Amino acid sequence: MKYLNITIAIILLYCLPVASEIFHWPIDGYFELTSSFGEYRDNHLHKGIDISTNGKNGIPVCAIEDGQIFRISNSYKGYGKVIYIMHKNHISVYAHLDKFENTSLFLEDKYNMEKNKKNKDFFNYYLNPVNVKKGQLIGYSGETGYGYPHLHLEIRDKKNTIYYNPLYFFEFEDKKNPVINNIYITPLNEKSVVNSTTITSNIELIEQNNGFYTSKSKIPFIPGSKIRFSVDTYDIVKENSANKLGIYGLELYKGLRKLYSREIKTIPINDFLISESWHEYSDTNLGPTKYTYRIYDPTNTDGEITLEKETVIKLKVYDYFGNTAIALIEFIPETLDKYLPLHDFKIKSKPYLKTGIEFMPNHYALILGADIIPDVLPWSEKNDIKTSSIFDGKNFIFSFLYTDLPHHNIFFSDVFQRIFQKSKKINVSSIKNPVIMGNFLIESKDDNFYSFHIDKQNGHENAISSILEIGPKNRFIKKHIEISTKKINEKSSFYKKNSITGKWSFIPTQKNQNNLSIKTYQTGLYCIIQDNEPPEITYVKKAPYYYIYFTDNISGINPDSIKVRTDNIKQYSYFDIDRKMVSVYTDENTTEINISVRDNEHNLTVKTIEINERK
Repeated sequence: MKYLNITIAIILLYCLPVASEIFHWPIDGYFELTSSFGEYRDNHLHKGIDISTNGKNGIPVCAIEDGQIFRISNSYKGYGKVIYIMHKNHISVYAHLDKFENTSLFLEDKYNMEKNKKNKDFFNYYLNPVNVKKGQLIGYSGETGYGYPHLHLEIRDKKNTIYYNPLYFFEFEDKKNPVINNIYITPLNEKSVVNSTTITSNIELIEQNNGFYTSKSKIPFIPGSKIRFSVDTYDIVKENSANKLGIYGLELYKGLRKLYSREIKTIPINDFLISESWHEYSDTNLGPTKYTYRIYDPTNTDGEITLEKETVIKLKVYDYFGNTAIALIEFIPETLDKYLPLHDFKIKSKPYLKTGIEFMPNHYALILGADIIPDVLPWSEKNDIKTSSIFDGKNFIFSFLYTDLPHHNIFFSDVFQRIFQKSKKINVSSIKNPVIMGNFLIESKDDNFYSFHIDKQNGHENAISSILEIGPKNRFIKKHIEISTKKINEKSSFYKKNSITGKWSFIPTQKNQNNLSIKTYQTGLYCIIQDNEPPEITYVKKAPYYYIYFTDNISGINPDSIKVRTDNIKQYSYFDIDRKMVSVYTDENTTEINISVRDNEHNLTVKTIEINERK
């Protein structure tokens, strides 16, 4: 048995990546991280680390190990200028470079020769392998592609299918604990009442000391309530750093029993489903930075908790180096009596109730607000504040299972004696078969139940459709939902509303002669917006360069459409996707610059800049 254990240990050792001591840090003197491995990146995970260059470009970048450069490429989005090196056991990737090394490796010359052959600036170039040594200069840091000045580093397996956390391969120090902002509880059925509600609520936390939190008070619940958690948290590496990083792992305990754990150790090249199950998309955003993680598996019951008696729940969040933040939440049982109306009454007229609809994991709740006009209640005096609310200042909630409802439109005005000032039309249905909602046709092969709500208000000022709301929130969708509608004109497409910033974003839309359609994996708000406005072009002159800026506030600039000529000669001008600009070099003989650009709806703007004087 002793020898068997030793054999197993050796096998496991050889299954791990190569040890960290052999790797050279790629950018000497710069150790602050701006992004970590596994962070949210809008439908996928960040597959490397980002190293800050303190706002500077042109910092030397070195190979982390002996190998061969086999590929270089350039793109205005994504990685920008990037180098790929094949090592003995791995592939390393260095992105957002300002330029390639051109003294001994002559990478910049090789790239320019290929660029002139292909007559374009953005392409992949698989060159004859170029040998490099550990620590050898390969290029200079920049801000090409997405993001401001930094170096993006990835380490992949040799098959180019698995991404490793680069921090495993280096000596790196981090002693700071993650920060927990909020913990959210979601009741899972119509009989679950937790924190005085059947909808998702936030637990108020108190930080007792560095990395240790407790709930501000005991959380009440009705015995038998079934719940799950999510957490708004981030990691930091450096004191007072503005860079909020993603976490490495989390654990959930009920008493001393571990109920759920999750770590992001490696990432496969196709990581969409992992990203969906790791983040709460509707409550996660890059700018402003907010990362909300699921403390459960949305594909099964792992992480779900049933509350029966007084209970302590522990949540543990930690980074790659084991720095930990812990939150303790105490739950206490209560009776259902307090949620019933405190007065017997008859409705003589229609009081105004603030209403809302929340889509839950497998049910939805209709919330009646407590603000009721005092003088419409038969037993109250106009100035008698104590009896001005029939619910004693609390919300009263009707909660329904999706599966309990017929598969047709439901009018909530039929609930609670038709006292609502304005009804909302809800369609609750399995969309295994097509569903028509307003002007939208919705199809999916997913067996989950979804809710659809049409709202004719609160859309974009250029919207030409009502808003389609797909619920419930935070639904994990294994298979896409297809939404289609009749095409009104050529300058219209689907847009989705960001739940945190409130901004509407253009979605690449499939267009045929009669219809517009998209495929989405996310619940949320959608509508059709038209864009007939061409982009704007402005410029700033800083001789010998002209900085050309592009603005489009609806569908956005299409970088592939940008064309720049000086004195009728085509120029390769790199598009800075963050600043929405290109820089154009002019010499003393240049007389004019011609620029054309289209937005994502193909609206065209052409501008000529005449050069009459020089500084």
